[in-house]
Amino acid sequence: PNADVAMKWLLEGASVDLIFTDVVMPGLIKSSDLEAWAKVQTPPVPVLFTSGYTRDIISRNHQLSPDTHLLSKPYGPDALTQMVRAVLNG
Repeated sequence: PNADVAMKWLLEGASVDLIFTDVVMPGLIKSSDLEAWAKVQTPPVPVLFTSGYTRDIISRNHQLSPDTHLLSKPYGPDALTQMVRAVLNG
């Protein structure tokens, strides 16, 4: 439902292969917090962001680094599948 719940699950030991999150999430925990957690795991957990905003706007607001995987909205099942495969195959 939100990043707070996601972080709780992660800290409780949920096993995940990929974190797929919107750039802007409700709650106290931000999607960048999920990404920070993912980066320090062994092995690191890949993160795929989605947003209705353009990468330029997001980058200007310092919400995402340039090397972040971003799937722009709207997207269809084929685009989602291709991006998930690309992120998981690193």
